[in-house]
Amino acid sequence: MGSVAIFHRLEVAEELASSLLGDNPLFQAGRSGLFLAGPRRTGKSTFLRSDLIPTVEARGALAVYVDLWSDKTRNPADLIAEAIRDRLAETAGFARKSSAVLAKVRKAGVKAKLAGFDADLGFEIESIGKSGGATLSKAFEAMHQATGKQIVFIIDEAQHALSTAEGSSTLFALKAARDALNLTSDRPGLAILATGSVRGKISDLVSRKSQAFYGAAVSDFPPLGKAFVQFLVGVMLSHRLPRTRLPETEKVMEAFELLGRRPEELAKAIQGSISRPEPDLGDAVLAVARDLHARMIDQLRQEFGRLPPLHQAILRVMARDEESFAPFSKATVERYRQDTGDPNVTSTMAQKALDALIRDALVWRSAHGAYALDDEILADYLFDHEAAQLLTERPRQKKPADGAPVSAPRRRR
Repeated sequence: MGSVAIFHRLEVAEELASSLLGDNPLFQAGRSGLFLAGPRRTGKSTFLRSDLIPTVEARGALAVYVDLWSDKTRNPADLIAEAIRDRLAETAGFARKSSAVLAKVRKAGVKAKLAGFDADLGFEIESIGKSGGATLSKAFEAMHQATGKQIVFIIDEAQHALSTAEGSSTLFALKAARDALNLTSDRPGLAILATGSVRGKISDLVSRKSQAFYGAAVSDFPPLGKAFVQFLVGVMLSHRLPRTRLPETEKVMEAFELLGRRPEELAKAIQGSISRPEPDLGDAVLAVARDLHARMIDQLRQEFGRLPPLHQAILRVMARDEESFAPFSKATVERYRQDTGDPNVTSTMAQKALDALIRDALVWRSAHGAYALDDEILADYLFDHEAAQLLTERPRQKKPADGAPVSAPRRRR
């Protein structure tokens, strides 16, 4: 979350840890997996690193974390395997060599048994996840035996795994590892928690029978609320203003909602409120939030308006269909024709337009051909009828009162 102070949510972390580790009799997600959906920049990664991982390890379990968004140029399968290799080496007491030494070893193609550790395992750490190398099941079993601990594997932005065939295969390897470690124990030996920034993407991991984690639970990531708002106001303003001048929580919360509950954006609104003319600081925070929000709408309008009509039509249909989008069906192509006013639109034209939208990072496509909007903010605006009209410069039936910007609609969940 950048420069925003860390707000700890230990109660949420304890609840999730209990579910994953088999300590909650009412909700146990450890055996099947738990998938959390929440927009980007709303605090998911900060929560995982600062709250959930320490909580899991304080309960005596072992956490393994990988962020598939950390390097989008790399195959997600490689990122997952690397995270497991590094954690296995650490947990088994293996003193990792410096990166320079390891680079020399790899460059020379040496398959030496570093520190005798690989010999004890029966396989080489560097072979994990590679063709002909040790499986993920063997790696997790070795990790479990070396530590005697339950393992929680956390995959941030997990939907990115579906962008490559290797990533999809790795998810099946993770499922096999989970099943192997959970087979003979009352409590899960390996629990998997995955997060995603767009619900349509994360749902694709569990809603299709062809997917590794079919049937696992998908929940909305618990959003930040009033407690965070009060915390941030205190951090940013309590040292410079008397208590009586601090903004009302309800007004700051309204600003937070307007900004999509994004901590960094709220921090900008609070910072900008100091120099505003409004005598009430809460009103000043709201005014800045409205300005920020109006700018966001204007940017969306410009970006969307520059797209060809067919591209716009595809995005609008995707926003409404969300999890049931069938891009090339006769019914969908007919909707493209009606939306664009062009009776000559074909499925081939739609395919080319979708390919262009993927290249522009407006649409995401999995390796098996599922599609989703890549930006939750754009998806929300397109879902709302008035916002869709605004973005395409069509006359709207209603105008915002007193010149206020159109508020961000929320899609049905």
